[in-house]
Amino acid sequence: MSDTLALARRPGLALPRARLDHLWIALPLAFVFSYLCSMPIVHSDFFYNLANGRLMAEQRGLLTRDILAYAPTKEPFYNQPWLTQLLYYAEFQLGGYPLVLFVHACTVTAAFAVVLLLARDLTGSVRWASAATFLAIVIAAENLSVRPQAYSFLPFALTLLLLSRHAERGWRLWLIPPLMALWVNLHGAFLLGLGLVGLFLLGAALEAFRWPAGLSSLWQAATVRRLALLFLATALAMCANPYGPRIVDYWLLATGDPIARTMDVEWLPTAVNSVIGVLFFASWAPLLGILTLSRQRLRWTEALLLLACAGFGLVAVRNVVWWALVMPPLLARFAARLWPGRQRATAGKELPVLNAALLAALGLVVLVGLPWFRASNPLLAPDLRRYLDARHPVGAVEYLRQSGAAGRLFSRMEWGGYLEWELWPRLVPFLDARVEIRPEQVWRDYFAILGASARWPELLDQYHPDYVLLEYREFPDLARALAASACWREVYRDDLAVIYARR
Repeated sequence: MSDTLALARRPGLALPRARLDHLWIALPLAFVFSYLCSMPIVHSDFFYNLANGRLMAEQRGLLTRDILAYAPTKEPFYNQPWLTQLLYYAEFQLGGYPLVLFVHACTVTAAFAVVLLLARDLTGSVRWASAATFLAIVIAAENLSVRPQAYSFLPFALTLLLLSRHAERGWRLWLIPPLMALWVNLHGAFLLGLGLVGLFLLGAALEAFRWPAGLSSLWQAATVRRLALLFLATALAMCANPYGPRIVDYWLLATGDPIARTMDVEWLPTAVNSVIGVLFFASWAPLLGILTLSRQRLRWTEALLLLACAGFGLVAVRNVVWWALVMPPLLARFAARLWPGRQRATAGKELPVLNAALLAALGLVVLVGLPWFRASNPLLAPDLRRYLDARHPVGAVEYLRQSGAAGRLFSRMEWGGYLEWELWPRLVPFLDARVEIRPEQVWRDYFAILGASARWPELLDQYHPDYVLLEYREFPDLARALAASACWREVYRDDLAVIYARR
């Protein structure tokens, strides 16, 4: 017994004392993790990716054309996020919606943990790093739905961390090319990784440039040479996908689609008429104020990062998240220099027991909030205790399944993926939310039908669905037109949806 007590007293075997810094680190990460675990699946991007994952698993191969929906597609066909689709399907098979939500929460939380770590490295202040990261989480909250884009957050944050820490020296910088080889198969934001390397390269070049020596001064700088080689290696790694260098064509197609740019809310420019727009523009105020008050010069790389991500956030609502991931380290760095604060309290003035109790309470809240306990979670409102958002046509889908309905189904694009997952192949939806894979005329016809334009009967005959599933409060004109038509009859109605069958 005396030997055991002696071992326990050895400093090297003592348990780490809970410090206030641990709480500062845990608070924003516990917040974002619990928030993501508690949110229902709402985004239209999730289900068609889940359905594609099932298709690939069953066919044991990559998809070369779209068979989930029957509307015409553009050629060539790209299924860029194939790896994310397989991951979604594996998660669902292993643990259903709870595991999908859990993995999603872990992935996004890990990205913000990397951002917090970088902010702490730049400032030496856990508190400023924590506060800036919390602000970033609030700004990005509307961009954190379960969708393939979420699998880009961690590679983006890791690339930023590796460049910030190891641009000048160290082998870890060369982890970026293999990271890119993974990222390029997860989501279309992979090109941002190459963009980050390019911004750091341009920043290093501007820092190294000397007028008398001209361009030769750039190649004499070891950091510039190192980053130039990294840029080339990352560009080559980007080709490690089923489409090779043609993957850039997909990126141009997805980001430049005219229908997406005009009809899809998340692709519209960020404005103050939305919560995310207000938060985005409001986040500029503390950053600009602190930069002005601190009177410190931004390094070229820092200025380029801020300008690029701010501009990117202005272009489209969905891009605000990248601003949220880049901004915290710089905000924390300048805030910590402007208000360095008092020296940390000595270890003797810490309250480790109280800190441990608070950490345990925080851990309990996180545990209770895990997706598996959602149905009985007393901290959630009743409408948040289900895995799917209430706007999914669950009742209508169950009717179609039980009735044995088969054929073609016209519905709004936001429901397309869910219908593909639940009803395909017996019922094949007209289209889903993959705007970039459909010709522009298909979308014009789709919106003409939903708007009950004069051509709606002709267009429905052209595409010939056997059923029409509508959110009748959202499209009342078409619902009335179908109800009055001799060609259609109502077969189902609930509080959300109505189904018409062709006579």
